[in-house]
Amino acid sequence: MTEISDVYAKALYEENISGDEIEKCRDILLNNKVLFECLCSPAVTKNEKHRLIKNFFGGSLESFLNVVCNNERMEMIFEIFNSYKKLSLDKMGIGTAQLYYVSKPDDGQISAIKKTLCLIEGKKDFNIELKKDLSLIGGIVVKSGGKTYNRSVKNSLNALKAKLTREVSQ
Repeated sequence: MTEISDVYAKALYEENISGDEIEKCRDILLNNKVLFECLCSPAVTKNEKHRLIKNFFGGSLESFLNVVCNNERMEMIFEIFNSYKKLSLDKMGIGTAQLYYVSKPDDGQISAIKKTLCLIEGKKDFNIELKKDLSLIGGIVVKSGGKTYNRSVKNSLNALKAKLTREVSQ
C-alpha cells in the first residue's frame, strides 16, 4: 500500500460508505474493463467520466469516485479499496497477515499463529492470507504490519552460511 492510497482510503472510510457498496463497485470495475479503462484514460474528459460514474455507480460513492478521477488516481482504485479494507479491519481490532509456506499448515497451526500475532500486535483476531512459496525449502514466513517473522529453512541456511563465511575470513 502507498501513502496516497491510505489517504484516499481514510477519506472513503470517513464517508461511512458500506463495505458492500465498495465491493459492488470493485466487482463492476473488475468485470467491465472498458469502463475502467475509460475512467483511467486522459483522453476521456472529466465530464464524460462523471457521467459514467453517475450511470454505473451513483449514490454515496459517486462524489468519491469523481474526486479520484479528477485527481487522475483512478488506476489506484483497487489499491485504495484494499487500503480501505485493511483500515476497516484495523478499526475493528482485526489484523491482516500473509503466511508463506511450503507445506500448508493445518487449522491448529494457523490458529496458534493467529493467537501469537494477536498477543504481539494487540489485536482481537487476524485474517491470514495463505501463500505457497517453494523457495522457502521448509518452515514459514509471516508478514504483518511491516514486520516479517522468518522461520524458514532458507533463512536458517542463509544465516549459517553468513556465520561460516565470517568465521573462515577471520
